[in-house]
Amino acid sequence: HSFPTRRSSDLDQEGHRTGPHSAAINETLLEMDAFAAGLFSEIEKRNLTDVVDVIFVSDHGMTE
Repeated sequence: HSFPTRRSSDLDQEGHRTGPHSAAINETLLEMDAFAAGLFSEIEKRNLTDVVDVIFVSDHGMTE
């Protein structure tokens, strides 16, 4: 078994820097969404959807 991971603090840092409703945080969210879409696409291309689990976690939410 293997357990590959990817960590990104981009969203957290941008949220603390510019707030939860900023244009910058929306752009960062779009980048994270694109990463997730690409990941799922590659898993599907390789017919691994029945054997690969993807888990997204966060250390906290954010409000104004």
